[in-house]
Amino acid sequence: MVLFIVGFCSTTPNAIAQEVDISKIPPGRYLVIGTFHIKQNALGFSDYVRKQGQYDPKLAYHPIKKYYYVYIKEYQPGEAGYDDVKRMRQNTEFIDSWFMIVEPYEWPPKELAGEDASKPKTAAVASTIEDSTDKQAIPEKEEAREENKPTDNEAPSGGWIKVSTSGKPATEIIEENQEDDVPATYEEEGKYKMYFNTYYIKNYKEVKGPVEVIDPYSLKLLRVFQSLELVKVPDPKNKDHAVQLIANIFGYKKVQHDIKLDAPLDSINEEFIHFKGDTLIASFPLRRYDVGDIATMYNVYFFEDAVIMKPISKYELSTLVEMLKENPKLKIRIHGHTNGNKRGRMILLPEDSEKFFTLNQPVIEKTGSAKELSLKRAEIIKRYLMSFGISPDRMEVIGWGGKKPIYDEMSKLAIKNVRVEIEILEN
Repeated sequence: MVLFIVGFCSTTPNAIAQEVDISKIPPGRYLVIGTFHIKQNALGFSDYVRKQGQYDPKLAYHPIKKYYYVYIKEYQPGEAGYDDVKRMRQNTEFIDSWFMIVEPYEWPPKELAGEDASKPKTAAVASTIEDSTDKQAIPEKEEAREENKPTDNEAPSGGWIKVSTSGKPATEIIEENQEDDVPATYEEEGKYKMYFNTYYIKNYKEVKGPVEVIDPYSLKLLRVFQSLELVKVPDPKNKDHAVQLIANIFGYKKVQHDIKLDAPLDSINEEFIHFKGDTLIASFPLRRYDVGDIATMYNVYFFEDAVIMKPISKYELSTLVEMLKENPKLKIRIHGHTNGNKRGRMILLPEDSEKFFTLNQPVIEKTGSAKELSLKRAEIIKRYLMSFGISPDRMEVIGWGGKKPIYDEMSKLAIKNVRVEIEILEN
């Protein structure tokens, strides 16, 4: 299995016009389809949505939590958006849409206002979800069908968010002032301040995921950082202070930048490397797979001996749902693999159940071969995708059992043999 590392020229978020007046979001209720750390990503996403001609997106900024929100509907007081969230997630490519309630509060906060704290303030902004990954995860379907809809004060994973007016900013954002030179405070005690801006080239949607830092001389993996966060990359202490930065995120081809940490603006792909404040921004424009590519779902896990997935699998599965929804021509083959070929117990999900992520339900137990277990696991992913409206004609399944191991069956890394792979058949 090989995924090519690509380098290419393309429009970067930094190249989008920056002189755009973005207002602070007022109190209210909104159907949000995108949340962004970087202004240029938000602008690019808004432009993408507008060009589709179905929605009139609005863009607003939250100066306390420091997020940019793209929303397509504002509700009247007391009006709820539960059904709209469900519709957007089921029938459009905006599967991480969510309902946001904005409570009024003063800006700037009193602790920042100084002598002007006693003066009345009229501006109000939104707070944001405490854990920004929750809004991107696809909720279990049974949650979306609950008859007792949540009140405004509830925040289940089905897309309802009660906006708080307290607490610290969720994530520190990079200020928009761009520098042309390497700032003196960029390096501190052998570590370099960096921010990995990983976004989908089609719509500028920010995609959180791992970025590998590799020593190009020893080819040793030094660290793995999460993108869309402020990080400090240690000096590899080789002769050029050089590193390879590889964004390796499921659903997208790998993207690599080779840079010298002490002279980053000399990067080969210099259009993707620039400073904001004293932080180096490395942008990774991501592209979808090509026909013939095979990608491993490293973060899809099953309970032992079960054809039932662990809840942590939701995030990566949401990427697969999104891929299939945004491209109706896409067809895939789902490969299931196990470690070894022994027969054993199998825990199956009943045919009428859509509780894909819990053992706390009636299950079916039987014995079967490793090949049968791997096939059933591939089929359950197909079944999950069908529950989001994906046609079964677009998906094939195959179970290999333990015939295609990555590591020896007795290796310490043998657990990695238990995996699901996605092959692109048509695109």
